[in-house]
Amino acid sequence: MANHVRKQLRDAVVTAVTGLATTGTHVHGWRVYALQEADELPALSVYVTDEEASRITIHAPAVVERRVTVHVQGVAKASSSVEDTLDTIAKEVEVALASGVVIGSTTVPLEYTGCEVDIARGDKPIGMVDLRFSAVIHNTATAPDVLT
Repeated sequence: MANHVRKQLRDAVVTAVTGLATTGTHVHGWRVYALQEADELPALSVYVTDEEASRITIHAPAVVERRVTVHVQGVAKASSSVEDTLDTIAKEVEVALASGVVIGSTTVPLEYTGCEVDIARGDKPIGMVDLRFSAVIHNTATAPDVLT
């Protein structure tokens, strides 16, 4: 059995944003909590925060439509140019995801829905840009691991 369609989506986004000029291979398929070491930054974290689902057919097994919010969070060491670095990360991510991602043989479009920028102060100050994308994927109720 394959992974859940949400994990497949997350993995496809990780693949699409790995190797960008600013963040390189520092891409993680989980939320960033302790990514503050200088050699790890700048970096990206890809995660899903929410999903809305609804049945879109009347026959059995039902086809489920999922609207998934995917976050791509860029993290950089805070400096006088951190906002410029975060904007560059945002540009690279948006371009990389503009054509959607491929899961199996299915292209899944991603719609950019906005971002939030934050500078975290403390012992190791960092800047973060949290880019949000929406994806619509379908599967049957009996196969949450297979796109339809």
